[in-house]
Amino acid sequence: MQRTTDFSVYTLQRFIGDQLIPDYRVRFCCRVAAFGAQSVSFHLSTNTLKMRGLMYCSSIWTCPVCSVLIRKNRVAQVQALFESTIAAGYSLHFVTLTFTLQHDRKNCDAMITAQSAAWRLMTGSRSYKLWRKQNQILHYMRALEITHGAAGWHPHYHLVFASRTQDFDYTALFQFWTAAVTLQGGISVLDAQNYQFVQSSDVLQVAQYTSAWGAGIWNISTEIVANKIRTRRIGSRTPMQLAADAMMGDSRAAALFKEYAHATKGMRANTFSRGWLAFIHIDDVSEEIDPAQVDGDLILSITTSDFKKLGSYREKFFQAVLIGSIHELQTIAHLKQISLYNLSQQHFKIPYSSMVCSSGCNYEFL
Repeated sequence: MQRTTDFSVYTLQRFIGDQLIPDYRVRFCCRVAAFGAQSVSFHLSTNTLKMRGLMYCSSIWTCPVCSVLIRKNRVAQVQALFESTIAAGYSLHFVTLTFTLQHDRKNCDAMITAQSAAWRLMTGSRSYKLWRKQNQILHYMRALEITHGAAGWHPHYHLVFASRTQDFDYTALFQFWTAAVTLQGGISVLDAQNYQFVQSSDVLQVAQYTSAWGAGIWNISTEIVANKIRTRRIGSRTPMQLAADAMMGDSRAAALFKEYAHATKGMRANTFSRGWLAFIHIDDVSEEIDPAQVDGDLILSITTSDFKKLGSYREKFFQAVLIGSIHELQTIAHLKQISLYNLSQQHFKIPYSSMVCSSGCNYEFL
């Protein structure tokens, strides 16, 4: 039975690392064994393939593999944070702040810099601080999203405010933002901003939106395929869509992705006001993937020396594990003379005749 897969995620990762940004860490992601690792094990969790024993680049902006893992984990953390905050008697308010940099929308770095400057100007003002006090705001979360459309780059903020009251003067907030953006040489239209009171039933959706770019349960299939249909109607593409189009030969998309990678390097995707994460007993949300803490159902494992033998067949091997193709795995194992261990009969639906591998593979069923 064929499973839903994260379509071409490893092929895209390799293209980004080799062709688009070869001087970034993503080039080595999932290609090198972690220090001291003796084996590489493959785990499956909610149709996402995870590997223990390999180095991860933890690049949330530019790596399609690490971005999925980090953002999915963050959705769970943020959902728990929001639920704990509501249970403590606070109200949540979801806000989107957008703007246009009139003179330089074609420059991603200039757009992000202007947006950050406008945020600091607004939040440092006396009017904003008074507004926070009047609206009894205790904490906030800020998420940065970046898309590219016909008019140029479109970075914008998604925010969640936690307050002691359900009353929320979002009109004043929009006016503060408009004034700050104007001082940075930009334009902010009131109608382009958005406010939503977060009901208990909205928590998961808002957590996904602020942690995973509004694509629901984010994965590369949604990003490259389904979400492309929706966003292309308004001429907008996400960064992973730009990378996918570049892989298909779009040189303009390749240049845009490189520009985006440079502009976001070293930036955080989410920030939280001090002390809010204490609601779920953590100090900060991590943007680093620890290969030793990868979870999910064990599918199979191979030695690190055999992993090196995969070479250019690495992506095909990953895909065969993800879709449960025992025939493809046996073919690669025979060709590259590698052995498979802890092969899950339940995952691969292995027929009795397939239990013997001509290349000397050892199958240990869980």
